[in-house]
Amino acid sequence: MLDHPKNLDAANELTRDGEFQKAEEIYQALIDSDPLNADALFHFGFMCMKKDRPDLAVDFLSKALVARPNDPNIFVNLSFAQYSVGNNHRGNYFSSEQPYQFVARRSG
Repeated sequence: MLDHPKNLDAANELTRDGEFQKAEEIYQALIDSDPLNADALFHFGFMCMKKDRPDLAVDFLSKALVARPNDPNIFVNLSFAQYSVGNNHRGNYFSSEQPYQFVARRSG
């Protein structure tokens, strides 16, 4: 099994450096090893947003939210990814203030 924290840190560093292909390989290996790895799913989705692929980000962030349903960071990033792909007409995103209200409710 992959060393989750070490590999996740390496993938995150590669993402910060713009080495998206290498980071994607690590994220995908982590997800293949554990399909409910919320950290890998979240960071992969976040990387997809950086690559201007909000459609893929929605997919991975949605899976991350299933794996960790009470995580406000996942919730907020998924909301913005959905907005970016135009899912606002289906009511799947929130107004600009609603994600922050969700975070405030969960944090307080």
